[in-house]
Amino acid sequence: DPPWRTDRHDFLQKKVKVTIDDGSELIGKILGWIADTDVDKEGEPGFVSESTGKPACLFHVKFGSSNTIDSQDYEEYELEFI
Repeated sequence: DPPWRTDRHDFLQKKVKVTIDDGSELIGKILGWIADTDVDKEGEPGFVSESTGKPACLFHVKFGSSNTIDSQDYEEYELEFI
């Protein structure tokens, strides 16, 4: 996998709300991202969207220590900016 980028994106350090599988909502902060043009060491896309089947940006969200989930990765459409 390509390394997480930690600069050069407007979403970095933004607070977001996400809804997890059990329906509860978590608040977190975007700390990294993978561009849709990033590739891994084999030259394959860094991330391929499950919804489109095409390379896409992926955002790494860190949640507070009081949450059951420490961090998770999301596509833009899964994030609600607050």
